[in-house]
Amino acid sequence: MPRPRKNVENEAETVTETVIEAETDTAETSVQEEKTETSSTEKQEVQAVDVAALLAKMEAMQKEMEKLKEEKAITSEGTVKMVYINPVSERNEVNLGDFGVLRGSTGFLEVPRRDFGGKFMTNTARYLLDTKRLIVTEGLTEDERSRYKVDYPADAVMTDRAFDHLLTMSTEKLENMFSKLCKEHQQFVARRFITAYENGDNRIGRDKVERLNQISKANDPDGMFKPILQAMNKV
Repeated sequence: MPRPRKNVENEAETVTETVIEAETDTAETSVQEEKTETSSTEKQEVQAVDVAALLAKMEAMQKEMEKLKEEKAITSEGTVKMVYINPVSERNEVNLGDFGVLRGSTGFLEVPRRDFGGKFMTNTARYLLDTKRLIVTEGLTEDERSRYKVDYPADAVMTDRAFDHLLTMSTEKLENMFSKLCKEHQQFVARRFITAYENGDNRIGRDKVERLNQISKANDPDGMFKPILQAMNKV
């Protein structure tokens, strides 16, 4: 009895299909692995970004905490201290209502910190601060100084002691101080000298006046001491 013939063609097709399926599975596995690797890389990058963002946030929080500590150091129950300088008669008075009266040309003032930006800030007080007749020396943070426009450089304004000793100060010392002052305080010095000269004060010498007048021309083309020089030229 003859042996049956194998179906070679069917077997070949079966083998081919098996190979194709195996290659397909391998390709899918490779793609899946690539996707897994890509996903892992992306995840690492996201994690790195998250860490950087967290560090930046922590740094910002630290700065904010330091700022709050600084502001907390000056409590709302503290006071704002000011120096009063005004080239006026010693009989002059400035009434500040509940906060007292400023008399003469120099003085001191303390205001409860909680009232400074509110009850104290009348039109009169605002004018005195804007014209640097009232100079804040203590009690405000740097942000508050900027907000109330009293963040002037220390050398730009006089102390009350310097103002009181203007007429007895040496020419060199006076020149050095005067050259750094803001325009308003240079005008204060000039008015003090003019008033003293008009009252016959013999401490007003031409050399000192001419030198100060020359410096003042940076803020006044004619010079702030011109009235004194004109009067001297007539004598």
